[in-house]
Amino acid sequence: MNRTKVLLSLFVGLLALSLNVQPGMAAARIKSKLAPVAPDKAGIEFRVAYEEGVYAVYMRSNVTPEGLNLTLTSQVTIKAPHGANADRFAVASVQSAVAGTEWAQSSRVDAPAEDGSADYLSFTVNFTDGNHRVYQWAEGQEIKLFTFANGGACLGAVSLMDNADSFARSGNSANTNPGNQVDVLGIDRNNAYVGNYGDVADCGAQTPREETVVNKVFMPLIQQ
Repeated sequence: MNRTKVLLSLFVGLLALSLNVQPGMAAARIKSKLAPVAPDKAGIEFRVAYEEGVYAVYMRSNVTPEGLNLTLTSQVTIKAPHGANADRFAVASVQSAVAGTEWAQSSRVDAPAEDGSADYLSFTVNFTDGNHRVYQWAEGQEIKLFTFANGGACLGAVSLMDNADSFARSGNSANTNPGNQVDVLGIDRNNAYVGNYGDVADCGAQTPREETVVNKVFMPLIQQ
């Protein structure tokens, strides 16, 4: 997460970027129906959900950034129940939800000394077109960033790491840099992440789709 390097590349890229570019975000952004979180500082909240067999990661800003509204870098770290062999949580089919972005798993630590019951998996984003304006943050609007599947067993709820997690400190037992991060020009903080909202993503509590009589075809029973 080299902010200086990203800023330098952005200054070059902005020379070729029209100020009238308006990325097609209408389909990716929705008004959040979840109860608002009221953090004590402006920034962006993260959410993970389990939807129709895959995990989905969302972000929601509690403020409209000033100025260019550029997203420099971002990282999302989830906690999955620790499993071994065939039960191990295995990330598969990562799909980015917004054109011009590419999310990928970037690091993993299984059952560290700080929490042997969990595996920590981090994802980072690459702006494939060099356009860091694709996420146009606005107060109260939720953006779906990416989805992924689990090729292992369903062992329980998946959650987002938070800043209070014992593994989220510098110099942890694995000497890694986990945690949640999003760096946005227009929000006056190096890391605009302010916390998580919503519930955990529970693969064992999938809500079935509602079926109506209209969607069913009834065949007469013929008796011989």
